[in-house]
Amino acid sequence: MKIRRNILLFKLYYLFASMWPMSVLAVVFFQRITGSYAFALGVYSIVGIVQSIAEVPTGIVSDRIGRRKTMVVSAVLEVLMAVIFALAGTLGYKYLLIVGAVVWALAEAFASGTDDALMYETMEELSMSDRYDVLYARSKTFGQIGLGVGALIAAVITYFYSLTVLAWVCAVIDIIPIFICLRFVEPKRHNGEDVTSAKHFIAAIKAFVQNKKTADISDYPNAKPWYQFCGASV
Repeated sequence: MKIRRNILLFKLYYLFASMWPMSVLAVVFFQRITGSYAFALGVYSIVGIVQSIAEVPTGIVSDRIGRRKTMVVSAVLEVLMAVIFALAGTLGYKYLLIVGAVVWALAEAFASGTDDALMYETMEELSMSDRYDVLYARSKTFGQIGLGVGALIAAVITYFYSLTVLAWVCAVIDIIPIFICLRFVEPKRHNGEDVTSAKHFIAAIKAFVQNKKTADISDYPNAKPWYQFCGASV
């Protein structure tokens, strides 16, 4: 079955997608451009906020266009993000970092959950759902290897060249996952009703409204009120 090649592709994807050498020096790189560590850390704040907002919409898009195309979109956005950061370093224009942060957040949102869904649906189609955890663990291990290789590349490039050169090297490395994602085979879904992200979100909101009180402290006689953990007293 053609879809079997996804097993190898997952490992290669995590290896190169995690191989972002700038990850260990991003704050320093941002500070060199902005002259402020507060602004540099603010880039990460923007990523977190935008990604949290985009999680549900990008999940709906993934259900509409398919896992493979969504992964390709994420990989393309990663390259765009890397190029924007590299341009910010070359031109010294700090506000490009904000644009890059938004693109970065969207790339993460598109990939978040989609990679896991693609992996599970692949194993399901191969009638190997019970081996999903094994594939997941092995694939993530390649991601850790990628992080290590990325750190080594960062050390070599910054020693002989500069952070700006490293940023452009990152942009080149980020191209590789695009070709890997293009090789993924889209699984066929045969679970009957397709429960989309939108349906999950609506169901979660309804459950939250119907069950505002998840637990009563009286159910836990030995539990301490939250304010005691803050050093406060009443």
